[in-house]
Amino acid sequence: APVIHETYPPNSDFALDQLSTRVTELLNELDALQVFEYLLKKGFFGCKKHEEKLAARVAKFLSDCIGVYQNLGTWCLYRFVYLELEKQARRASLKWTTAGNMTGLDPKAIYAMLLCVSKRNETQFGCTPKVEKIVEIIQQRLFGGSVPLEDNEMQDDDDGEIIPCDDDDEDGTTDKDALEEDESDDPVECFSDVSDVSDDEVFDVLEEEKTKAKADELLKCVIFVNRRAECRVLADFLNERFPTRIDDDGNEVKLFGCMLGQASASDAASYDLPDMQKTLESFESGQARVMVSTSVSCEGVDFPLCSMVICADTIQCPRKFIQVRGRARHTDGVCFYLTNASAIEDGKQFHVLSRQAEEIGRLEFKCDKKMTTKQQPLSIIALKNQFHYTITHLENNPTIPAMLKVNSTGAILDLDSSISCLNMFCQSLPFFQKYNLNPVFEYEHKIEDKKNYFKVKLTLPSDLEIEPIITPFMSSKMNSKAVAAFWACETLYRLGKLDDNLNSVYRQKKHRNLVQLQERAGDYQASKRFKKVR
Repeated sequence: APVIHETYPPNSDFALDQLSTRVTELLNELDALQVFEYLLKKGFFGCKKHEEKLAARVAKFLSDCIGVYQNLGTWCLYRFVYLELEKQARRASLKWTTAGNMTGLDPKAIYAMLLCVSKRNETQFGCTPKVEKIVEIIQQRLFGGSVPLEDNEMQDDDDGEIIPCDDDDEDGTTDKDALEEDESDDPVECFSDVSDVSDDEVFDVLEEEKTKAKADELLKCVIFVNRRAECRVLADFLNERFPTRIDDDGNEVKLFGCMLGQASASDAASYDLPDMQKTLESFESGQARVMVSTSVSCEGVDFPLCSMVICADTIQCPRKFIQVRGRARHTDGVCFYLTNASAIEDGKQFHVLSRQAEEIGRLEFKCDKKMTTKQQPLSIIALKNQFHYTITHLENNPTIPAMLKVNSTGAILDLDSSISCLNMFCQSLPFFQKYNLNPVFEYEHKIEDKKNYFKVKLTLPSDLEIEPIITPFMSSKMNSKAVAAFWACETLYRLGKLDDNLNSVYRQKKHRNLVQLQERAGDYQASKRFKKVR
């Protein structure tokens, strides 16, 4: 995916030399440090604890608070303090407690937690320019402005009812008066040059836009941060900043999820979080469209239909840069690399990483160690040893092809990539998660001359209307599976289900021509108003 370098303005709320003092003042307003140390001692239940370890734990808490405040802002700071105090209060309580419920917690902890909630609400989503940049990218690039933001400019009246701020002009002109003035203009003059548009044409345009909107709802985004504490509170901030949506069953569904590694699983960042498997299932099913994660997601975790990656923190390693960039698996995927506008070195580091990634991509890796035939890739074995891959009893296709190359793009499909290509295609099918549209491999085993032979029957999802693919008996089960998947992918390519890049057509997303759509819809509305005036 292409990488776009975006910058955000520096934070002018504090100076770096006054950062520690500012955070300490905010924590002293809550008595957070004193309550945190008190809960730590109470959680030991009378057991002796070295003062050095206790002081180190408090210093670690203060360091995390400084990092959260510097990178994310005041809202996230109060949220992090709340999570830490709640975790330690539950640990120090002898009563049965549940997450999100203050029953059974220490009174000092309850008072400090309530202060955190009050201070957090007073900030009105106060955050750093970096977080505002992330919100802007998600709102405009991923949601396309369709998901509104929570309004901060709200006031409480005497009855406690939320009412919007009154921003009327000084002359007393209201929106109603302005609307009447607009309607008083001559409508015939405004729409005299509008051409007639048929209702069928507009209906087709609206249906096409509706289909594209449903496809856009499947697209996802991943935000990478370096620190676990910032990962958790950033996900909570975004869930509060963007309103939750209601699913078909009437349940509230959060748009943002949080995924952390397994290390230090008892810290406040992982407190009251679902396990990684449930989080991935929620992300793959489309319930959560944005995943905030640490670098653990770069390695070994696949995000299907991921169209956007946001690197909120700088990257120092070119290998990690390549892995993060590769998470945007979608055809129109893009990666945003964010840096502070005042941090010139970070901008230079981005160009260095881009150059190193290109150099690594041009390398040709070779191995001097001799490899046996079984250790080589399946496509190489089939190409060099076609005699063992020749089926004598087949008339139409006596030799198994080792490779399929698309001349227009240079994309290659071989026996090593056939299984992953087939799984990728099935995962991109509509309703994959709902109906479990996985390919089904059935094996048949026989022994002949004291040798094992395997035969594979591959059944694709019924919606594709493709007959089952059956391979002949072969000496390896893996070879039979790879050959069946290869024939299936080749059939899908011939039928147009795979494009010239050997990607599923269901994963492609064409850029919407909003200008043309607005012009056609505007012409239709204008023509209706013009006819009504006539």
